[in-house]
Amino acid sequence: MYSSKFQTIGAVIYHLRTKKQISQGLLSKGLCSPSTLCRIELGEREPDKLLADALLQRLGTSPNRFDFFLDEEEFYFFNKREAIKLLIKTQQYHQAQKELSLYESQIKPLTSLQLQFIKKQKGLISWFLRKNDAISIKNLKEALYLTLPSYNISNLSKLFLTLEEISILYEICTIYRKIGKHTHSLFILAQLIPYLENEYIDEEEQAKLYNPLIFSAAYQYYMQGNYAHTLYLCKKGIVFSSKNGKLHYLPELLCLRALSQEKIYKSSLPLSIQYACLQDYFVAISLYSLYDQKPKATEIKNYIKEIYPWESIQSAMLFKNQEFLLI
Repeated sequence: MYSSKFQTIGAVIYHLRTKKQISQGLLSKGLCSPSTLCRIELGEREPDKLLADALLQRLGTSPNRFDFFLDEEEFYFFNKREAIKLLIKTQQYHQAQKELSLYESQIKPLTSLQLQFIKKQKGLISWFLRKNDAISIKNLKEALYLTLPSYNISNLSKLFLTLEEISILYEICTIYRKIGKHTHSLFILAQLIPYLENEYIDEEEQAKLYNPLIFSAAYQYYMQGNYAHTLYLCKKGIVFSSKNGKLHYLPELLCLRALSQEKIYKSSLPLSIQYACLQDYFVAISLYSLYDQKPKATEIKNYIKEIYPWESIQSAMLFKNQEFLLI
């Protein structure tokens, strides 16, 4: 949290921006005009929630560290956005489409950030409803260019990204992966992962997307038969989870690590590797059970019974060591 000397969100933004030696023009690009940012920093204007979140995220700070007081209208539209995202998450795509059309017709004027939200959701709905990769990627790229007009994936380290911009790039990677364009997907992921590691300083924000990105890359390398690089990426994600106490995608990474070791050693798994793989599977089963995803836990149990001798399973269960598991 920040000192009480910061009386406004604008003062926080000014402090973080000057500390990181970022110009007003660079920080505000695609979000608002430099003059608007100047007024925000001086406390002459209160940014709306979307703009405040975007500015803080570009500065590598979680908006969740601050309290925002929304007026009635802004609170209404905030809830509408959250409801639309929830409808998509729960696979109610037709209803999400209706609510998104209503949202678009109601909110005036449309800022670049509001348009970005709309374009992103249209891209996702188009993919989930119709599997139309061309329209989906077009909408997602248009959403990205609204706030990153000079975006170039090869030059990512020189940009300051919001969590929403990173999320849009991740969704593009996911669609490329699902339609078999692994080269496209892995190229973007190869820029995004180091960006999150080196440029994003807030662990709370970093944790939201780091392991999904790591898993997406690791899974694609696994499918291409590059098991050594899969292991390398899985270890990074598992260490990140262990260090930060974030369980997001941890069972998936543990299973993928075990599968990769099995592929490397094939039918001649040394006893120590058998134990290591089984330990990964045991933790994944526990986590899936904790998340109330019992079908996935059962699937792993059945796989273990089919692949491993009962003696190895018994020995690994006795050999349980949590510290060994997560490193």
